[in-house]
Amino acid sequence: MPKCNKPTAIQPISDRQQPVFLYLINTIVNNSLCTLHRMFTTYLYESKDKNLNVNSVNS
Repeated sequence: MPKCNKPTAIQPISDRQQPVFLYLINTIVNNSLCTLHRMFTTYLYESKDKNLNVNSVNS
């Protein structure tokens, strides 16, 4: 699993070289991607559990 704490694509260098709004946009995009990733992985795990339960009940 990727770590979701730090923005990876754009590193803040300094205020002159790195505009604040780009850093903010990058942080927002990273956070939303990480949220989607967490939701997707939990959904996958839940669906696997449901499939296992269904298979065990049927057999």
